[in-house]
Amino acid sequence: DGDKQTRYVVKLWISLGESRILADVTLNDRDMEYPLIVGRNVLVDTMIVDVSRKHLVSN
Repeated sequence: DGDKQTRYVVKLWISLGESRILADVTLNDRDMEYPLIVGRNVLVDTMIVDVSRKHLVSN
């Protein structure tokens, strides 16, 4: 929408399967379907993403 917003950044540990990744996360009021979006910059050295499959990792 073009308006400037202040975004706070915190470091969080994100657990995906057996992997733990320390990532910079921006805090925002996300009134959206997904409360957290993990970008490819976080996954680049740790995961391989197959977009043809989903829900492959469980706790």
